[in-house]
Amino acid sequence: MSAAEREERRRADRELRESELRFRGLFEQTPVSMQRFRPDGVSIKVNRAYEKLFHLTDEQLAAAKFNLLEDRQIAETGLLPIFKRAFAGEPVLTPPTPFDPNVAVPGGRAGLRYIRGHFFPIRDSLGEIREIIAMHEDVTDLVKAELALKELNQELEAKIAERTRALSESEQRLRAIVETQTELVGRYRPDGVTTYVNPAYERLYGKRAAEFVGKNWIEAAAPELGETVRGKIAGLSRERPSFEFLHHKTLPESGRALHEHWVNRGIFDESGRLVEIQASGRDVTELVEVERRFQESEARFNRLFVDSPAGVVLLDGVTMVAVNPAGLRMIGFSELKEAVGRTLLEFSPEFQPDGTPSLQAAAQLAKQRETQGNSRFEWTCRTLGGAELTIEAFSSTVEIGGRTLAQVILHDISERKRAEQELRNSLERERELSQLKSNFISMVSHEYRNPLGIILSSTELLKRYHDRLTPAERMESILDIEVATRRMAGMIDNLLLMGKADAGKLAMAAKLVDLVELSQVIINEALSAGDEGRKIRFEHSGIESFATGDEQLLRLILGNLLTNALKYSPPERAPSLTLTRVGRHAVFAIHDDGIGIPEEDRPALFQAFRRARNVGLVNGTGLGLYIVKHCVDLHEGTIELESAVGKGTTVTINLPMFPALTELASAIGSKKGEAS
Repeated sequence: MSAAEREERRRADRELRESELRFRGLFEQTPVSMQRFRPDGVSIKVNRAYEKLFHLTDEQLAAAKFNLLEDRQIAETGLLPIFKRAFAGEPVLTPPTPFDPNVAVPGGRAGLRYIRGHFFPIRDSLGEIREIIAMHEDVTDLVKAELALKELNQELEAKIAERTRALSESEQRLRAIVETQTELVGRYRPDGVTTYVNPAYERLYGKRAAEFVGKNWIEAAAPELGETVRGKIAGLSRERPSFEFLHHKTLPESGRALHEHWVNRGIFDESGRLVEIQASGRDVTELVEVERRFQESEARFNRLFVDSPAGVVLLDGVTMVAVNPAGLRMIGFSELKEAVGRTLLEFSPEFQPDGTPSLQAAAQLAKQRETQGNSRFEWTCRTLGGAELTIEAFSSTVEIGGRTLAQVILHDISERKRAEQELRNSLERERELSQLKSNFISMVSHEYRNPLGIILSSTELLKRYHDRLTPAERMESILDIEVATRRMAGMIDNLLLMGKADAGKLAMAAKLVDLVELSQVIINEALSAGDEGRKIRFEHSGIESFATGDEQLLRLILGNLLTNALKYSPPERAPSLTLTRVGRHAVFAIHDDGIGIPEEDRPALFQAFRRARNVGLVNGTGLGLYIVKHCVDLHEGTIELESAVGKGTTVTINLPMFPALTELASAIGSKKGEAS
């Protein structure tokens, strides 16, 4: 080889190396993802842009033995033949191909990408394929946008098709409705010339549609409405596209009066110009007649409502919406506006006479009216002045002005209820008087017969056997007569006291009283009138001054109670009287260990001629406790009774008898003045 040839070869080698260096620099630095492949599909080299796009390096590709022609994802797309053409030496531009780097080579970028590739071969000097260069373009966003646009187009096309179908069906339904409509449907131009009428038009007027079309209906059918209708037509716009009117006319063929209600709606073109008016009308003759009859009925109702002597209230729930004059007067209103908007519960007490809360009772009555259609009831209400009225009410449901209301008719039965109550009270008093009379007769026949029998037998004994009786026997008979006489006198005194108490003539004459001394005197009197050898225990505490009270009434109180204690307790058990002072009150407690009082007899024990059912043969009139109660009431005191059958009874009397110090000093001074 000559020197020139060697120099030429060195120059060629140098240029080749420089060319390869330039290629490598371009390959590495280009921002376009590039990859070099062997002709069999194995990756040789990738540039930095490739690593950034796919997050894969040469080492990862080599370790995974990545072969593009053997990649499963490429095969599944059906594009493998195109790639094979590229590796056969044909320059190829592949369509966007779905490719997940992490699936192809573990560790690659996760997530499906769409890649478009440009493949071209690199050949040697003999034309043999040395390698395949691939340039990648990430078109994922573009593909997604195209897919979204495609879906949107498909959705839009589906909606257009659906709208077209719906419009067609709507037109068909509209035609069917218009053609079969019982109401009148027509169209006309703004000048009033008719362009269409439906079959209902033909049936009503007995003419064919052709006899209407082309004619001015305003001049032919409604000249009296001409000016009004033309003005309405002139005022139509897209903002105010319709108007209505009521037309009254007489059909010439039958002479029948006809009332029609027409609704007219304008049809506008794209520029907003009124093109046509569609009118729909219906025969409202029957409705007008019903309205007329309703107005007449309403007028009659108003006359009855206003002129009714009974109160009438219309309620929406419990709220008053109307009240007639009688109802206003009943509650105490002077004007209707004072009542409307208020509720009946505002004029009712919290509870009705049976104890039911007024709110609950109103709800129950409303439910009864809803289920039964009406209800009748009595109701207690209050007037504006606070007076209570008893109302007899009849409630029913009425329809007025499209509203369902409750109509309540009110009758003031307060006077009737008072009369009924007075009658019941009179009957009760009559019953009580009858019972009192019966008890009185029973008492007299029983209690008076015994002492009278004793007097009579003792008198007969003295009269017949006076000379034969010893002085002691005669004295015994005389004493029997005396005891019987005293007993009868006591019963008469009790009857007189009862009469005074019932007549309100039993009065209190208060003066200073030594309660301890008076109590001891009354105890001695009670013992002297009873069996010899009986005792009454007496204890007192805190009584350090005079009390103010009626001595006679106190004698009746303590005398009757101590007599009962002796009478109904065994001889061996002594009753007791305890007197204590509590503040301004004197407290008397009379206790015995006697037969006791049954619980069922206690409520009526302070009534006249009432005795417990377990008294047996023990004498008594049933007036003692009755008199005691009146005497305690006159002292403005209280009486309490505790008892158990077979265990005894305790009666506690609480009387306000100790005045303030200033009152006591004045009373003592007055008493000293009387003594001097």
